[in-house]
Amino acid sequence: MVSIIELLAEGVSFLYSNDIEGSKNDAEWLLAHVLNCSRLTLNLNGQTTISKESETQFREQLLRRARREPLQYILGKVDFHDIKLKVDARVFIPRGETEILVEWLINHINKCMGNTFSDGENFPSLNILDLGTGSGAIAIALAKRFPKSCVFAVDRSPLALEVTRENMRRNGVNNLQLFTSNWYSAFEGDQELFDIIVSNPPYLTRQEFDTAQDEVRRYEPVSALVAEEEGLRDIRIILDGAQRFLKKDGVAAVETGILHPQRLQKIYGKRFRQTEILKDLNQFDRFFIAYR
Repeated sequence: MVSIIELLAEGVSFLYSNDIEGSKNDAEWLLAHVLNCSRLTLNLNGQTTISKESETQFREQLLRRARREPLQYILGKVDFHDIKLKVDARVFIPRGETEILVEWLINHINKCMGNTFSDGENFPSLNILDLGTGSGAIAIALAKRFPKSCVFAVDRSPLALEVTRENMRRNGVNNLQLFTSNWYSAFEGDQELFDIIVSNPPYLTRQEFDTAQDEVRRYEPVSALVAEEEGLRDIRIILDGAQRFLKKDGVAAVETGILHPQRLQKIYGKRFRQTEILKDLNQFDRFFIAYR
């Protein structure tokens, strides 16, 4: 039988030989997943021997990672903000950059909307719409943070919404409603419904997608990533709709490509009361904010 330290060293070497960035990190995550323990436990119990069944399972997962399947899909989970989410090939993998958008919204709600909408218990009662929810990352994070609010999440993919429902159960969220909808189509005939509209929509151009990492091109759903009109089509649908569906003093917050915010400001600068551009972790323009 092989020990943890021996099997881990073999895994790191195998992933490195297959040009996997962060091979040590990935091997540790995979072995910890197989053994249902923490990565710290691996290092503290390096001489512990592994069963043949666990060894085989680990090697199978190494092969999947060597074929560039994203680590998150192999693990079947990802941490996002303060929640844990199931992810698989039905949904786009939430990125760390999007946590910036969630944190900005939380701060904005607490600072600018708390006094207006609060029910007296420091939790605003808002109507929040997450467009293109995918795994439910944004919607669930906001629903947990503001349990007195009504959160609505839409996606045109019923398969994606299956994942969202499971993530709702995992995180104990009951103030979130799901709709199968192509952007605002579920709300046609209505207006001024929402205090917050948020979205991480498709915004890659086809050229950007074609030159992306294999993990993205081979495994993540194209429909969640690529948009026509130089990546702007869906963003513009969202912002155009926000002019109708936002309440007075409401805000739309959208994740974009790094070349989009300046263009969006020229298009929508005079259509909204105020617009703002936020930067991502690498200090690139990444988020476009519009105030009604």
